[in-house]
Amino acid sequence: MNNKPLFTIITVCLNSEKTIKQTIESVLNQTCQDFEYIIVDGISTDSTLQIIKEHDPQFKGKMKWISEKDEGIYFAMNKAISMSKGRIIGIINSDDWYAIDALEHVSRAYLKNRTGGVFYGIARAISNEQEFKLVRVHHAHLYKYMMKHPTCFVQKMYYDKYGIFNTTYRVVADYDFLIRVKMGGGEFIPLDYVLASYRDGGFNDNVGYFFHQNELNNMIYRHRLITTTLFLAKKVRILFVAITKSIHCQIKKSLYKIKF
Repeated sequence: MNNKPLFTIITVCLNSEKTIKQTIESVLNQTCQDFEYIIVDGISTDSTLQIIKEHDPQFKGKMKWISEKDEGIYFAMNKAISMSKGRIIGIINSDDWYAIDALEHVSRAYLKNRTGGVFYGIARAISNEQEFKLVRVHHAHLYKYMMKHPTCFVQKMYYDKYGIFNTTYRVVADYDFLIRVKMGGGEFIPLDYVLASYRDGGFNDNVGYFFHQNELNNMIYRHRLITTTLFLAKKVRILFVAITKSIHCQIKKSLYKIKF
């Protein structure tokens, strides 16, 4: 009898032809093979679907994929969670990838502590295709700092108990979910292993910065983790930084146009 837990690994993608091959193969080559793999595509118009189809036979029935229009990344994740059969769910983005023994480490931790709800480890941050830092935020500091979601493996029963991703959020629903788990008394198990790598990007444009920081501030306030005074002060600061970044960008553009 196989005592290992059955994982469900989820990837949500849209026009990810440049990176999804690495993501898919990181799942395919896991040392622990007790998993199913669900890919939810948002009707890609590049070669993403072709790459998925090419890898499908290699999974020997473990891969399921769908391609249909959805209303955003968290809608797609919730759809995949509803399709899942695994006891532990991992979500790996289409530009991230797992360490080859990620599932093995989580499997061993689960066998030692079956009550653990969220298992998480260390993430490798990649910039310009080179490692530049290792990141792990301990769950004790979750109210101030977000854990790296690609390293998080969550027992499916926690989605039943604490709810799936709140789709009113566009960029912070994963953080919101983990905060709900912590506030509800859920158990977090940190692992001292690199479980995943992610390409460091973020919201570098002014609109993206403002939207992300503003939504994050609203979510934190909604959970009453900051006071009204601090909430309003953060709103002012976010707007100020966004305006400053915009002015700086316009100055740079103007300087480029100057002919010497």
